[in-house]
Amino acid sequence: MAAIFFFSLPAHGHVNPTLPLVRELTSRGHRVLYYDVEAFREKIEAAGAQFVPIDAYICLLYTSDAADDMQCV
Repeated sequence: MAAIFFFSLPAHGHVNPTLPLVRELTSRGHRVLYYDVEAFREKIEAAGAQFVPIDAYICLLYTSDAADDMQCV
């Protein structure tokens, strides 16, 4: 069994295509850790991966206006 890490841009077009692969890897007994924002937690966990939130780190990359939209603290 391997430990596999996924890092994806927080966008449907980036996350959704990885989910079938995540399902296959977890069905084969691999441990998948998936780093992304809270908005994708449910989809990622439903695919069998362990979700790891990166919201705080993503907020550092955006301007203050965008950070307000993302509900950054």
